[in-house]
Amino acid sequence: MKCLLLSAAAWLVLATSLHAVAPLIGDVADRVIAQGTNTGTLYFAVGDTETSFNELTVAAASSNAALLPNSPTNLALGGTNSQRTIIVTPAARQTGTSIVTLTVTDGESLTASSSFTLTVTAPNTPPSITALAGHQIATPGDSPAVIPFTIADSETAAGSLTVTATSSNTTLVPNSALSVGGSGANRTIQVSPVAGQRGAAVIKLRVTDPLGASAQGEFVFGVIDPASANSFIRQPRGIYLLDSTAGTQIGGVPMRDANLRNLPFIDGYVLRTEWSTLEPADGVFDFTIIDNILAKLPAGQKLSFILNTGALPPWLNSLPGVTTHTAGTPAVTRPLPWDAVARERYRLMLVALGNHVVDGVPFRDHPRLAVINVGIPGLKGGIRELDEIRIRNLPGYTRTVFQDGILAHLANITANFPDVPVQIGFWAYTDATSSPAAWEILRGLILQQHDGVVRPRVGFWMENLAANRPAAEADPWSGLPNTTYAAPLHLSQNHTFVGYQVLGSWARPFSASHVDNNLNGTPEDGMDYGFNTFQCRYYEHYQGDVDFAPHAAEFQRWHDFLNALPGPPPFTLSNGEGGTTFNGISGASLNLVLTATGGSEPYTWTVTGGALPDGIELASNGTLAGHSTQTGIHTFTVQATDASGATAAREFTLTLAASSASTVTATRNPDYTVTLEWPATIGGWFQVEFSENLSDWTLLGSSTKATTTTMSWTDDGTLTGTHPSVTSKRFYRIRDWGVFEVSFTATRFTYVDSERTVTGLFRMPALAGRLPALVINHGTGGTTQPNGFTDRRAQEMSPWGLFCIGPDLTHTQGAVVDLETFGYSPENLARNLACIAVLSTRSDVDLNRLAMWGHSRGSFNSIGVASVLGKRLRALGFSAGGVTEDPLEASIPTVAEAAGITAPTILFHGSTDNVVASSTSLLLQTQLSARGIPNNRMIYDTTGFSAGDAHSIQNVPAINSDMLSLWHAWLISHEVLP
Repeated sequence: MKCLLLSAAAWLVLATSLHAVAPLIGDVADRVIAQGTNTGTLYFAVGDTETSFNELTVAAASSNAALLPNSPTNLALGGTNSQRTIIVTPAARQTGTSIVTLTVTDGESLTASSSFTLTVTAPNTPPSITALAGHQIATPGDSPAVIPFTIADSETAAGSLTVTATSSNTTLVPNSALSVGGSGANRTIQVSPVAGQRGAAVIKLRVTDPLGASAQGEFVFGVIDPASANSFIRQPRGIYLLDSTAGTQIGGVPMRDANLRNLPFIDGYVLRTEWSTLEPADGVFDFTIIDNILAKLPAGQKLSFILNTGALPPWLNSLPGVTTHTAGTPAVTRPLPWDAVARERYRLMLVALGNHVVDGVPFRDHPRLAVINVGIPGLKGGIRELDEIRIRNLPGYTRTVFQDGILAHLANITANFPDVPVQIGFWAYTDATSSPAAWEILRGLILQQHDGVVRPRVGFWMENLAANRPAAEADPWSGLPNTTYAAPLHLSQNHTFVGYQVLGSWARPFSASHVDNNLNGTPEDGMDYGFNTFQCRYYEHYQGDVDFAPHAAEFQRWHDFLNALPGPPPFTLSNGEGGTTFNGISGASLNLVLTATGGSEPYTWTVTGGALPDGIELASNGTLAGHSTQTGIHTFTVQATDASGATAAREFTLTLAASSASTVTATRNPDYTVTLEWPATIGGWFQVEFSENLSDWTLLGSSTKATTTTMSWTDDGTLTGTHPSVTSKRFYRIRDWGVFEVSFTATRFTYVDSERTVTGLFRMPALAGRLPALVINHGTGGTTQPNGFTDRRAQEMSPWGLFCIGPDLTHTQGAVVDLETFGYSPENLARNLACIAVLSTRSDVDLNRLAMWGHSRGSFNSIGVASVLGKRLRALGFSAGGVTEDPLEASIPTVAEAAGITAPTILFHGSTDNVVASSTSLLLQTQLSARGIPNNRMIYDTTGFSAGDAHSIQNVPAINSDMLSLWHAWLISHEVLP
């Protein structure tokens, strides 16, 4: 009996051992440090399937006790839960190497270890690598990209430093295709991608000094075909932060707002809520959670809204006619996914949700709603197997009934949110018929029904993105999910868009499986995998990673890269010159043409807001025609719909002047000169323009003030350059600058018309002749007074041969704060137009070479005015400015309000500007590039600068000098200056 007991005991021990799983521990990369220093905080992850994170114990041991004693002082362990830390401090005055072994022990006394080598050198400062661009995008067939960067070391000559380069995607860019060049401190990396390949690679550069100390720089290199199918798919993009169950409590309901972060690399916030939260009682809706999050969402960020169907309203199952099933332990009762009653009640909830007014607009039209992910009643998380039952085992399942239910559901969503990208979770699932698989048939039906023409596309989404490495900083990494498990997404990437939620935080995994799947990797690895394997441009990340400082640089790189990728060209409308204003004559026939760019012809045009003057109509082909006896300013909104069903809208202004002021007659004289004659308003200023093609117009001479009710001018070739007799065609028009008085005193001007008085700075160049002009817009608290912002810029730029003018704007020093009138506003627009009218009166100013500059809120105004001026502006430059996609952002021009810019634009910004986010200038650059407008965006590294100087970069002499040099060259290259 004793023998039997021993045998049983032995068997039990063996069984325990067979079922126990050893823990996991991440690696720490080898370290080289100088004598007298320590490693700083080093991070690694631990995990175990049986033992909770906080019960795992970690020990550290050194192989060289003389260099690195085995004491808590020298091997200082820390951290909690899955994220652990170590700070390694060698003994004083020692050099050499030691292997540091980290060991984790779980509750079964099983262990796992990882090691890294610590090298301690003589006193030495590590080298540095700087001025490396965060990303580089090439198109197929481009010449190999050459990217500059700078290296330095305080003890070692730059020429003695070694630089190596590696690629994360050797299919696109083999390591052998990376060529380091340059000399001394100024180095280059040439990237030669493999012909025919597309995608992205993280290029890592490491500079190492003779003692082995090193520094690393990285950038994302992409070969992107802007004509590829995916580039034309409307889709969300960027880095979105997942919400939290914690946060504000309103009425006992958590608002899930604790994770909001105002960080430069975050594009938006993911709010997850349940149907039961939005409709707690039948027909009683509560959208407080949406109102709360939009009110708190940081400026510039958008909302990704996930409406789960895991927690269904308790009243739903009791509705008459609802067919339910019960499964699982504990038992869960749900409607069948194709139940018509549940689907109809869900549709009614979507109608209420879409119509819910937030910030003055229906939620479906809210400019900050970036994407909506809506679950399916009866399923959880999209098209996927339930935990407790397979789809094929649902009572009454057939392929047809399930497919019809899903298609009807998606049609309800896109019908209620037609202008918002919609995505749904889609996992492979099977039924009794193996080929073709059930999911393949459903995928094809969804793509066919939601093709972007008949109905908006529906994107496919998963929450399984992960990536791990075999060791710290070791290539290659492995990504999840594989293309079999995620086949619906992989096969659909050129038919619709793909979105991913990461499997779990790399910095703070919250389950042992997440440790395994993300061990030694980083979020950059995951996004690298998602982009190259699925063309994913949208990522949902956990707060643990976003808050983990060592990940910030890679998040910023990918934020910038994702937002710079080519997409569908902005669909914009204009008056044919890129602007938004028309001029007509009361009682005269009007025949003006609206134009659209970026969509697919043909376009259909309609008026959706405001009102046209009586007698003027907009034809479906975009022609404004008719005649009206009304006068004055008429504002109206026009919408164009292209061949694919995409829409764009823009506000236009038609000014109808009294007929006595604008009717022009042209007479050819016996000597073939042409005389123009027109009625005029006494005191008004008029200027002749001519064109050879009705597209490009040239202002002649200067404006002339009317002293009689009739004015005339004869074209004898003096101002137009050639005699009218030798041209095949020539067109003329009269620009009416309005009735105003202007005076100049020293370096000041005063403009007065019937509506306003505008004052400001006017500084003349020392050069003589007919010279170009520059309008300068100051920022908040700026002035045009001597040595104020505008005057300082004029003193810098007028010596180049520029007439510099700048108005006192609404946000001048001492102004009462009014965000509705500050920055780009109707009043500041009018003050800029007054400046241009002032310039027109001077015979020494050439308005055909007009440029504009601005800073901060002044840059907002410059951008908006440039859009109104269209081709009348030759060049635009600004610092610390940009655009927004949020029409509720006071003073900042929206993307639509900047859509008329045709002037080549140079953009300057400080990297750490926390007054005007650098994302605003990036957004404008993206729009300009998509429309083919020449541009250049310069980001200056302002790390460590004061907040004021990081924003007002002109206060930093070195930066200001560089800005001026580049701006001067810009004006020359775009023919403002000779």
